[in-house]
Order: sequence, then C-alpha cells, then structure tokens
Amino acid sequence: MSIYQAKHKARGRYGVLTPSNQWLADFLGSKQQAIVKAEQLNQQIQSDNQPKVVKATNSMVSNKARKFHFTLTKEGWLNTGEK
Repeated sequence: MSIYQAKHKARGRYGVLTPSNQWLADFLGSKQQAIVKAEQLNQQIQSDNQPKVVKATNSMVSNKARKFHFTLTKEGWLNTGEK
C-alpha cells in the first residue's frame, strides 16, 4: 500500500499527494517523475520504520564476572586480589 501517490494535477503535469491528501509543494513533473518521486518517499518511510540493529561491541557482550577476594583482618577487610 502506498502512502504517497502520484496524481494528475493540471495540463499534463503530475504531482504527489501526501498521506494527508495535500499536494507535495516542491514537486510538479511528468507522470513518470511523479511515480518515481512517490515510490522514493514511500521507500524512505519504510526504511525509517524498520527496526535498527545496533552492533554490540565486545565490552557490551562480555558478561564475565570479576571476582575479588577479601580477607578479614583486625583492621577490617583487605582486598587480596582479583582471580
């Protein structure tokens, strides 16, 4: 289903109707030009509505937990290192 439509406007000239049935203000051309323009606008809408895929980086994908070891001393907990 097309949202933008090529339509005859006047004296052999064609325009493009928007989804709200308004003439596209900056376009007037031949029938073929109007069809191409309408198709371009419809494809642009479809590509804008496609879900975007975000490529994950290694730091985003890594769920490796960091393990820290602590030892309780008289002074409190001491970090004895990462393993």
